[in-house]
Amino acid sequence: GAGEIISPNVLKLPFADTDEGALTLWDLMADWKGREKVLPRRDEAAGWRDAVKSWAEITMRSASSYRETVDGDKLAKFVHNASRALTHHVSRIRLKEGVDPIDWLNKLIGFLIDSGSRDSVLRYKIVPSQSGSLHKLPRFRRDAGIDEELKDIADLAREWRVRTKLRDTRVVALKNEIGAGDWDDAGVVAFLIRNLNARAVKNPDEICFEASKRLFAWIAARQDWDTLRSLPMFSAEYESANRRPSGGALKLDNSPNQRDLPLAPVASWEEGLKPYSELFPMRHTLADFYFEAVPDKETWDSLAREGFVRKGVIVKYEATIDDGKRFRADDLPEDGDHRTAERVPVTDIAFRTGGDIGIMARARQSRSRATLFWHFVMDWLISKDPDGLEVKQASCVCGEEHGYYPAEWIAPLYDNKWIPIEGKRSARKADAESLAGLLRGGKWTPASLDDNPAAVKLLEAIGVTRFDLTRSFMAATDEERAEQENVFTRILASRGGDLKPVSEFVEDLKHDSGLLEHLAKRRENMRIVRGNQLLGAQVEELVRLNLESEGFTVEVTGTGSDFQISLERAGETWLIEVKATRDRRVRMTDTQAKTAVKERGRFLLCVVPIDDEKPDPELEDVRASMRFVSDIGARLGELCQDLDSFEKYRKDITFDDTGGVQLEVESGEARVRVANSVWENEGFPLDDLRGKLT
Repeated sequence: GAGEIISPNVLKLPFADTDEGALTLWDLMADWKGREKVLPRRDEAAGWRDAVKSWAEITMRSASSYRETVDGDKLAKFVHNASRALTHHVSRIRLKEGVDPIDWLNKLIGFLIDSGSRDSVLRYKIVPSQSGSLHKLPRFRRDAGIDEELKDIADLAREWRVRTKLRDTRVVALKNEIGAGDWDDAGVVAFLIRNLNARAVKNPDEICFEASKRLFAWIAARQDWDTLRSLPMFSAEYESANRRPSGGALKLDNSPNQRDLPLAPVASWEEGLKPYSELFPMRHTLADFYFEAVPDKETWDSLAREGFVRKGVIVKYEATIDDGKRFRADDLPEDGDHRTAERVPVTDIAFRTGGDIGIMARARQSRSRATLFWHFVMDWLISKDPDGLEVKQASCVCGEEHGYYPAEWIAPLYDNKWIPIEGKRSARKADAESLAGLLRGGKWTPASLDDNPAAVKLLEAIGVTRFDLTRSFMAATDEERAEQENVFTRILASRGGDLKPVSEFVEDLKHDSGLLEHLAKRRENMRIVRGNQLLGAQVEELVRLNLESEGFTVEVTGTGSDFQISLERAGETWLIEVKATRDRRVRMTDTQAKTAVKERGRFLLCVVPIDDEKPDPELEDVRASMRFVSDIGARLGELCQDLDSFEKYRKDITFDDTGGVQLEVESGEARVRVANSVWENEGFPLDDLRGKLT
C-alpha cells in the first residue's frame, strides 16, 4: 500500500552482485527506449543497494507491481526476441536516439562475459554481423583482415555475401572468441571461386562476368598465379552473343602445349593486328572486359611469360620436316625417305587448324573472311614473320641437305581448299585465277605488290607468278583474257620486241601520280575531237544532199572551205564552209578565215546547230536548222590582219569582239570564233539561198 517500504532483497539483480556491475547494467537499460520508468534512481555515491532503496522510497510502490525482474540472462533473451532485425539504424526503433547500436551491443556482450554469462552470448542471437544482422556467436567467422574488395565482390550474389558470415569487428568484447574460426583473404577467394565455378556451369550471367573480372584484377595485382589457375574466365564469345556459348568458361592453367593457350583480349593486341581479330576463334579469346579491368601492359606481359595467355598470334616451336610439301623450297627426288634428321625451328599461326574453329576452315565458309585472311597474310603476317620466307637448309635422313621454309603456314596456303567459290558450297586451292576472283573488286590490286618483295616472295613460295596473278586479276572472262593477249601482242609488235620504253613508262606512272590523269584527259579530248570530226563529216554530207535537192551543183574543195556550189547557166560559183555546233559558237581555222576574207564576195558560212536530244541529225533536221552567213568575209577583214601578224606581234594583238567575231588562242594556236548572234540574227535558211545568190 501507500508508504510501503521495499526491502532491498525483494528486487534482486543476480548478474550484478557488485555495485559496478549493477551500475553498468543500469546504463545499458537506460539506453533502451521506454525502459527508464522501471529503473531505480542511479546514484554511484550511494551504491547500488542504496540506490534501489532510495528509488523504492521515492516511488512508494510495491515490488510485486513490477512484472519483470531485470537480470542479465533475461536481458540477453529479450535482445534476441525483440531485435531480430537489428540494423545500424536500430537506434530509431529500440534504442534511444543518439545511441549507436553496435556500441550498445558491444557493451552488452562485454557485460555478459564479465558477469560470467558467456553462455548467453553463445545461446542467443545478439552478435552483430558485418551486414548488420544478429545471430549466435558460433555461426560467425572472425575477420582476419579480409580485403574490402573481396567482400564487395561477394555482395554481387545473394548466396555469396560473406559479410553475413563475419561478425562485426567493432565488437571488441569478442576479440578472444574464435566462434566458427578465422577467415582470411585466401579463404574468401577460394569460397568465391568455388561458388563462381558452380554458377558459371549452371547460369553464366552478368554476375559471373563481373565477379570473374574483378577477381581476376584482384589476383593479377598480387600475381597470385596459383590461384588464377582455378578462376573461371569468360571468352569474347560471351561478350558478343546473347546466348550461352558451347565451350563453357576458360581456365588459365598455363598448359605446356602452347597451341591450346587462349588469346589475350583483343583490346590488348597491337594496333596492326586488331583489324584481323575476326579470323581468330572468339571462344578461345578472352573477353575485352578483362583488359578494361587490368589495362596494364606489364601485367599482360607477365601473364604471357608465365604461359597463361598468348599475346601474339605467331607461334614458334621446333618440328620435324617430313614431307615434300613442307620441303617445297627444294626439288626433292621422288623416291626415298625425306625428313629432317633433327627438329628445326618453325613458325605457325595460332589456331590455324582446329576443326570448325581453325582460321582456314572458317575462311572457307565466307568470301569476306577469306579476303580478310589474305590481307592478314599479305599486310601483316609477312612483315611480322620475315624469317619464315627465308629458305633454310636442313640435313635430311637421306644423307643430303634440303631447303625448307620455316613458316609452317605457307604449305596450307597452296595445298588447302580455302578460297570459297561464289554461289557454291565449295572451295578451291589458291592459284592465280582463284586468288584473282577472290580479290577482284576489293582494295587489293596487283599494284600492291610494288615495292613489296616479301609479298612477291610469298607468291613464288605458293607457286603463283606475279604475271599470272595480274593477268587473271585484270581479265575475268575468256573474252577478256583473249583481248589481253591481243593487247600484249600489239605492244610487242609496236615496239619491235623492245619493251624497255613500255617499262620506263610504267615506272613513270608509278612515280608521277598526275601522269595517268594527264593521259586520261588527253585521251578524252581525242575522243571528243574524233566525235566532232565524225559529226562534222555526217553534217557535211547532209548539207550536200540538201544543196543538191535545191538544184545546186556541189563539188568538194577541202582547203579553206568544204564545198564549191554553182547553178546551171548562172556562170558563177560560191564557196561554202560548213560548221556543225552543239553550243553557242563556232570556230574557223586561220586558213578558213583568210579564204573567207580573200573570197568575201562569194564565200558563205553555213552553220548547222545540233539538238542535244537528237545526237544523230537527219536530212530534214539539217535542212530546217542550217543558216547561211554571206558577209562573214567582211566581218573577218580586220581580224585577218591580226592573224597575219600573230606570231610576230603576239603581245600587241587585241582580242576584242568585232561584229560577232573574235580572235582567240588555244595552246598557241589562233582561231576565229563566230558568235551565235551572227547566224541567228542575220543568217538565212536554205529556202532563201537561191534568191540571195541570184
